[in-house]
Amino acid sequence: MQIFLQCILGLLLTCYGVVNVAGNFREIKASAEQDNKTWEMLTNRQGFNIFHHRGKALFQRINA
Repeated sequence: MQIFLQCILGLLLTCYGVVNVAGNFREIKASAEQDNKTWEMLTNRQGFNIFHHRGKALFQRINA
């Protein structure tokens, strides 16, 4: 019973410490990194770039 009470007390103290030590949070603006981009950069879909890598050379068939 004593161990159980110590665990509960430790949990409560930890939760209290985490909540009070964290301090004030700052707002994260979702558009902050898009403020300095032009319209051409916004319409460029950089996630769809195709890269030619060495995988083609590793798995090509050798015609002998």
